[in-house]
Amino acid sequence: MNDFNEIEKFLDSGIKESLSVKTRDDFSDKVMLEIKMIQEFERQDKKTGKLFNVMIAGVFTVIIMSGVLLAYLLGISGGSGESSESFLSPVSEFFDALGYKLSGIFGFAPSGEVFMYIFLAAAAAGVYALIDRLVIKRGYN
Repeated sequence: MNDFNEIEKFLDSGIKESLSVKTRDDFSDKVMLEIKMIQEFERQDKKTGKLFNVMIAGVFTVIIMSGVLLAYLLGISGGSGESSESFLSPVSEFFDALGYKLSGIFGFAPSGEVFMYIFLAAAAAGVYALIDRLVIKRGYN
C-alpha cells in the first residue's frame, strides 16, 4: 500500500511540474510551419494522384485499342482465296446463328456484325465502369 502512495505522489509531482513548464517562444511558429508543410504535401499528393489516374486510364486505353486493332487485323483474311479462315469467324458464325434464332422469335434477323458491335460497346462500357470505380473515383479525403 505504501508503494502505491509513492507512485501516486510521483505522478502528481510530475503533472504539477509539467503544468508549470513554459513552451518556447517559437513553438506556435513551428506548429504553423508544420501545418503549412502538411497542407502543401496534401496538395502535391492530389496532383500526383490525378496524374497517376490519367496515366492508368491511358494505359488501359492503349490496351483496349491494341486489342481492338488486333481483333480487326485478325478478322481480315490473310491471303488470296476464300479458303483462308479468320480468327473471328467462329465468333461471327455464332452471332449469325443467334441472329437466325432471334429472327424466329422477334421477326427480324440482325447480322453477326451487329452483335459484335453491341458486344464491343458493352465490353467498353464495362471496362470504363471498372476503371471509373477502381481508379478514377478513388478520392483523397
